[in-house]
Order: sequence, then C-alpha cells, then structure tokens
Amino acid sequence: MYTLRSRLALLVLLALLPGLMLILLTSRLQREEMMRDAVYETRQLSQYVVNFQEHFTSNTQVFLANLATTYTLEAFTGDSCYEILSDLMARNPEYANIGIIVPDGIITCSGLSASPNVDVTDRSYFQEIMRTGEFVVGPYLVSRVIGKPTFIYTYPVTNESGDID
Repeated sequence: MYTLRSRLALLVLLALLPGLMLILLTSRLQREEMMRDAVYETRQLSQYVVNFQEHFTSNTQVFLANLATTYTLEAFTGDSCYEILSDLMARNPEYANIGIIVPDGIITCSGLSASPNVDVTDRSYFQEIMRTGEFVVGPYLVSRVIGKPTFIYTYPVTNESGDID
C-alpha cells in the first residue's frame, strides 16, 4: 500500500520535525526577549526624558526668577528690552525665545522682535499666571511669536505689594 519512496519521505519528515519545532520555539523565545528589551529600553529613555525635562524646568524657573528680580520693569521698555532679551538669548541658546507679557496679555518685547505685539490672553499659561501669580509651565503648543512648537514657561514680575506688573 505505501511505497518505499513514501515511507522514506515520511521518515525524513519525522526526523526534521524536532528541528523545526526547536527553530520555532527558539524564534518565539528570542522575540519575547527582544520585546522585554524594547520595553526596558523605552522605559529607560522615558525616564531620561522626564529627568531632563524636570531639570530643565527647574533651571528655567531659577533663570526667570533671577531675570524678574535683576532688572527693573523700566528696563523692559523700548529698544533696551529687545537688547537685553536678545543678549540673554545669545548667552542661553537652549531657549527659543524670551519675551515680556504685560498684564493685559500682550507680548510687548522679545529677544527675537523689539515689538511683536502678540495677544496671548486666550492662552492657558497666561490665564493661570494671572490667577496664581506663580511660575507656570504652559502646554506644548505652537508659539505665536516664533511659529514653532514649544513649551512656554512664565514667571511673574511683581511690585512691592505683590501684584503682577
């Protein structure tokens, strides 16, 4: 009923079956290990990004606090404002822009433009700083001054009575 040829073919298939099973099992184990490695590396990278962003935010808060207490509000008017901020940007290239927002929500000066006159009253970071009077990290958004996605950091400049000037 079965020929010699068909019996030999069946014998060869049976002999190859353990090897094929081993290859499939090894492939599956390698895939699982690669997935575990990818998850671990992704978590490591995510933690690095979080640590970097926290460090950058902390440094930015200190930078803005120093800026708010070093210069008088009069320094941030006219051409002197642009000169101060553009000089600060040249010495701090990690910032895409540094600007002054007056209490009515208009950016009156920036390191990129002497008089951008951009209204940000509708932006959440402006509303929050006016409400809290504290350092605010805004959402990741497209800046109206530079036209690029960025994080917005704001720090209030206050007068002697603690009101935002």
